[in-house]
Amino acid sequence: MPRKAAIAFAAVLLAAAAVWAVVGLVAQFQDNAEQEQIFDRLRGTVQAKSITDLSGETGSGTETAAGASGQEKTGHDISLLKEENSDCIGWVSIEGTNLDYPVMQTLDEPEYYLKRSFEKSPNEHGVPFLDARCSVDRADNLIVYGHHMNDGTMFSCQHKYAKYSYYEEHPLITWETANGIDQYRVAAVMRASGTVYEKDWSIFNCIYMNELEFEEMSENLLEKSLYNTGIAPVYGDKLLTLATCEYSQENGRLVVVAVKQ
Repeated sequence: MPRKAAIAFAAVLLAAAAVWAVVGLVAQFQDNAEQEQIFDRLRGTVQAKSITDLSGETGSGTETAAGASGQEKTGHDISLLKEENSDCIGWVSIEGTNLDYPVMQTLDEPEYYLKRSFEKSPNEHGVPFLDARCSVDRADNLIVYGHHMNDGTMFSCQHKYAKYSYYEEHPLITWETANGIDQYRVAAVMRASGTVYEKDWSIFNCIYMNELEFEEMSENLLEKSLYNTGIAPVYGDKLLTLATCEYSQENGRLVVVAVKQ
């Protein structure tokens, strides 16, 4: 190919690549805008709770609810969310972060929401989803997956847990289901492989555990955690694990494991 023709061809390729990149950025922006509009609406779906003061008089409230202890109990109305989409099984959030999303579960197609919105339309941001092997009521370890997006949404903030100071500032994860609201305290932060082999230990194989398996899991958390939180799960504890992509290894995951309080 003559030199001028080669240069012209290379210029065309570069221009095409630039256009493709712009198209990708626009699509990502549109996906994010669509998702955030949906999530903002869903975040307003809160439970209507009664408020009882110390005198025994009862009123009604929609934004907050407190018992005699004064602790806020208001959460998202999971029953209303399920009416809109029956795949919604809960809500996960970390105070002071962008992580504040519904959680889905589809038993027949486990990764259905990997690239779909809450309204089931195609969307690269997806919606966090619970591992299809997990029973919300019975699993020892609830594993929730969410994307690590470059725009800082979804589970991107998890990577900040690589620093102990961030853990100190955000030690609690809130988990809401139709059964109520629970707080989980972060026990370990790990980099793990998303490729799981039956013969090798993996947090992704730790869902239902007997006592020996639970002890093995706890020992591995202590060994593999990026730092010591001082919290060691013991048999009988319930765990919540949040997993997202990380890129220090092939098919890597950044995993935050928390213990129900």
